[in-house]
Amino acid sequence: EKVAALTLQVAQKGEMADESEEKKVLCRFVTKLPEAFSVTSGDLAIPASASRYGLSQTVNALLAAAASSGQEGGVEGKRVFDFLVEGELLRGNLNRHLEKRGLSVEKTVEIEYFFAIEPPEPSLDLPQPDWVSAVVAASSGMGTGGEDVVFAGCYDGTVQTLLGTSGASVSSLSAHKDAVSALAVFKISSDEEESQSSSSHKDVSVLVTASKDNSLKGWFVSRGDEAEEELADGLNLTQVFEFVGHTGAIESLAASPGSCRFCSGGWDQVIRIWSTDVEDLTGARMNLKKQKLRAKDDDDGFEQAVGLEQVETASLEGHTQCISSVCWPEENLICSSSWDSTVKCWDVAKGKLVSNLIRESAIFCLDCSRQSAHSGGLNLAFGGTDGHVSVWDPRESLRDNKMASVKLFKSHKSVVADVSWSPSSPFHFASCDYQGLVKVWDVRSAMPLHSLSIHEDKALCLEWFSNKIASGGADCKVSLQTIAVRSEK
Repeated sequence: EKVAALTLQVAQKGEMADESEEKKVLCRFVTKLPEAFSVTSGDLAIPASASRYGLSQTVNALLAAAASSGQEGGVEGKRVFDFLVEGELLRGNLNRHLEKRGLSVEKTVEIEYFFAIEPPEPSLDLPQPDWVSAVVAASSGMGTGGEDVVFAGCYDGTVQTLLGTSGASVSSLSAHKDAVSALAVFKISSDEEESQSSSSHKDVSVLVTASKDNSLKGWFVSRGDEAEEELADGLNLTQVFEFVGHTGAIESLAASPGSCRFCSGGWDQVIRIWSTDVEDLTGARMNLKKQKLRAKDDDDGFEQAVGLEQVETASLEGHTQCISSVCWPEENLICSSSWDSTVKCWDVAKGKLVSNLIRESAIFCLDCSRQSAHSGGLNLAFGGTDGHVSVWDPRESLRDNKMASVKLFKSHKSVVADVSWSPSSPFHFASCDYQGLVKVWDVRSAMPLHSLSIHEDKALCLEWFSNKIASGGADCKVSLQTIAVRSEK
């Protein structure tokens, strides 16, 4: 009772003047946070005019009171919380939120609270030689000191390798004759090496680079201590594969969630699926060694390998214009978007279309939530020329035998160039647009959590990895934002 009284005093002091005439709402706070952040207040009469700020004061007061009284749980210090009321984040005051949804203020309202995503730290801006059209992050541990690695593809045909934490430049590679349009990293599971028993069962990372010159190349990613011979410090990219088949500029790539496979799409309107295995890996290494020996015999030096040619193992046809984006959420499911205003989902094993969503404008970007896929859902975020970001679960309509339900997020005022889901949360994603803005979203709110003016020209690409967002654009820079999202079970 003392805790409840203290809580009401704090909330009222911060939010209203006439407490005697203020309408109250009975509320019960619940959370999935650790026990230390759990409050056991029972039902509290909260002023109906209380906003997220007032509710944060209330929860902080309850936690501080519990800590000072020696109760189980309870922590001191002010924290910023977000609040979920009837499945949506609270924006505005509590009374307006309930009335808008036709909910009674006479019944006890259950309010779930969790840590809010605070504004990202000041960005780390990394100048690049040309427009940055693609970014992708490699898994932790690839960089020196265990850092994540960011690869950036530029309009001058180069691939820049950057460390994900410090932003330090590791290498610059001339990869294509025209702009690099897409990047992806996949792994090949390697058998035990005959020559190096210490490297048994080591996964080999391959960076795939796509270009507007119609070419698709695969590059071994290695550190100096992993290479077969002495190499420079840091990461090294050596071409080992040439993926042959596309007849037009390639716009998008996606690696499978397993290993050894990736898919590509572009202006020839065909999704092509590529698969590499241990035999291909062995063949690529033999081809690389032969080229090095030939270069030594010719005394010309070894500058860049010519990759071992690979052909597609399957293809998916159905789009009628450029395929702008592909994603691969599950081993047997590929999703794609196109300038033909459709989002399609494909059964990989059968090579058949399983879902088709038709919109009214060209779609430029698409990404899937890995977290929702793990739980049986399939949240797809996509955007394009209409300036909207849309979220669609194609399995919802299949489960409930109803028309597709698409949730719109309207905040961008120009073309949405890219979207990327948080790797740790099924609720959060980021988007960027031609005004140079990067926005951070929660699917439970129609308003962005943060809107960041990062690029001085068009923002063209985006990647959310670990606790960072990397973006690139027409201002010839890669920007790294540090943003913390605590997973909600």
